[in-house]
Amino acid sequence: MSEFDTLARSITPDNRRAMILLEETSPELNKEQALDLVRQAIDGQVHFEILRDEYPAVVLIRLDREHVRDAVLKLSAKGYTKLKAVGPLKSGG
Repeated sequence: MSEFDTLARSITPDNRRAMILLEETSPELNKEQALDLVRQAIDGQVHFEILRDEYPAVVLIRLDREHVRDAVLKLSAKGYTKLKAVGPLKSGG
């Protein structure tokens, strides 16, 4: 099992925010570019935590539930393939 898979299995849903776990797909598709894409998708500030900084970096992004779909679609369309989205425990955002 890869480190990404281990991290994906260990994610505990947040009470209010959805999360996207993302691993860099290639050096060209890096964490900075991914965070910029998410900022564009949600038109705002992104809360994130870098879980692994060296390549391939892994980032945990926290955002309101209503923005997850747009963010995942934008990331997927750009070529990011190692993604896992987790919804919040409560329906509030």
